[in-house]
Amino acid sequence: MLQLRRTVRNPIARLACAALLAWNAASLPAIAEDPNRLTVTGQGQIAIPATIAQVSLGVEIRARTAEEAQAQAATASNAIVSYLKSKNVDQLQTQGIQLSPVYTNEDGRSRISDYMASNIVSFRVETEEVGEIIDETVRQGATRISGLSFVGSDMAIAMARNAALRAATLDARDQADVVLDTLGLAARSIGQIYIGYSTPMPTTSIRNEAAAYGDFMSRSAVEGGEQTIEASVTLEILY
Repeated sequence: MLQLRRTVRNPIARLACAALLAWNAASLPAIAEDPNRLTVTGQGQIAIPATIAQVSLGVEIRARTAEEAQAQAATASNAIVSYLKSKNVDQLQTQGIQLSPVYTNEDGRSRISDYMASNIVSFRVETEEVGEIIDETVRQGATRISGLSFVGSDMAIAMARNAALRAATLDARDQADVVLDTLGLAARSIGQIYIGYSTPMPTTSIRNEAAAYGDFMSRSAVEGGEQTIEASVTLEILY
């Protein structure tokens, strides 16, 4: 009776088996050590001068007929736009044109008594010029200041974002260094990086009669203040 043996005696067969075992071992996925992770978030803030005023203003006219209200609003609006063009303001555009009836109640019945027409434009101008310009638009016929806000120039904002990003990155790295050094650990590498931006805008909300406001602007200096550019950087530190 023949007996099967498991021992491979042929030298060539032995080499083939060894090679096959080596290939199988190499093809198996290595079991990597799962690194520990530390997540830190750094903050960076840069304040820049708000040198640009963003203005929204226009006319609101009330008249007995729709044609009369619209005609008066158009005349005043054209005068305002012509003046603003002469001052070379930036981003001058029409924000809205409206015409609507005004109702009154008499003896329990509602009827149209007047019509309200409004033309609103918006523009950007240097902060140091905005007081004089708003005051003059009132003389040209503006009756409503819809909004006034201040921002930095586009170039200043771009530079501030880069600076805030650097500051946030250094802040995150310093936090990680302090924690790991305190625990007697060392950083191996950085896993993931998350970046965020925020640009809070200093805003002055104005909704009142332009005649009174224009007088205020003409005798008071306008200060745009500062605009803060914020950045955040979150680092995943492997150790």
